Amino acid sequence: GETSPDCRYAACQACGACDRPGAPSLLKPAGQSSEQALIRNQLNFKERDQEEYFPSDVPGKVQPQTAGEEPVGSAAPGTDLPDAARPPALPVSGNRDMQTPPHPALNGKLTAKPERKGKNHPPPIAAALTHKEAIYRIWYSKTGAAVYLSQLELQPLMERALRRAGLPLSFSQGFHPLPLLTFGRALPVGVESRCEWFAITLSERRDVTELHRSLEKKLLRGLEILYIEELPLQRNLPQAVTEDYLLTLAPESSIPWERFTAAWREFDREKSRLWTRETKKGPRTEDLRSFFSSIQVEGQGIKLQFNWSEKYVSPLTLCLAAVPDTDILDLKLIKTAQKLDFPCTD
Repeated sequence: GETSPDCRYAACQACGACDRPGAPSLLKPAGQSSEQALIRNQLNFKERDQEEYFPSDVPGKVQPQTAGEEPVGSAAPGTDLPDAARPPALPVSGNRDMQTPPHPALNGKLTAKPERKGKNHPPPIAAALTHKEAIYRIWYSKTGAAVYLSQLELQPLMERALRRAGLPLSFSQGFHPLPLLTFGRALPVGVESRCEWFAITLSERRDVTELHRSLEKKLLRGLEILYIEELPLQRNLPQAVTEDYLLTLAPESSIPWERFTAAWREFDREKSRLWTRETKKGPRTEDLRSFFSSIQVEGQGIKLQFNWSEKYVSPLTLCLAAVPDTDILDLKLIKTAQKLDFPCTD
């Protein structure tokens, strides 16, 4: 889209902010009259400001307007202004006479458009901010109200906790530097975990015990640090190959436990089951059974091990596909372990 023109110098955009005759400001408390509006027009400059930024060497000899002179874009008496350089006239809005806009050669702005020389490069940042001294993997549990935080919501909350803890974070480079954080596989919203992790890169090495103490009181309720380990500096951290979950019925579910476990035993006996799901690229048919490494029905819970060697799919989505007669509110899913370079066991 295009940037809206400055309504001080161009046509009114009818946004409702100004308090004009016949069109009072909309920025007022509900149920109050225009006399009680929060916004009142105030004249800051009697003449157009920022005129000193107009260059004087553009085609057509466009000069800044001063008191008693012709508007911007006018030629000297007896001088013809080329049609290509003549700015268009603007309409009158309300009781305000619009002045002519900047010369077309200025690209409609108050300053001339800079010439681009090659590719844009991001501004340099301090070398101390990009220095990588150590990487730490932080294992934590996610329970209580925290289970309703999505991965996208969790990431900025973790960044704030790290800043509150006063940790010397390492940052990426580019136009938008960010703290170097790496998260494990995304946990579905509403699913508990006893074995989550994220990794941070610091510009200074810290003792693991000191790091634990600095961070444990800065996290949200429902997030509890289990332990922290230092990792060798490397570009990519491995993700989980398999994950273990405990599946039970939610207390408010009306599904009989015997029927629920019978459906899972039947699914366990199947060698394969074709499953079609909607993806961003359209429908995709896969073998649902291939995502399950093992299924064990024990007591009042079902132990599931998922295989992510080929791809990762939400465990909650897989459980609903395996037993289609259930609803998402019928299930309670808890991650208990995941297998990777530094396994976490329940």
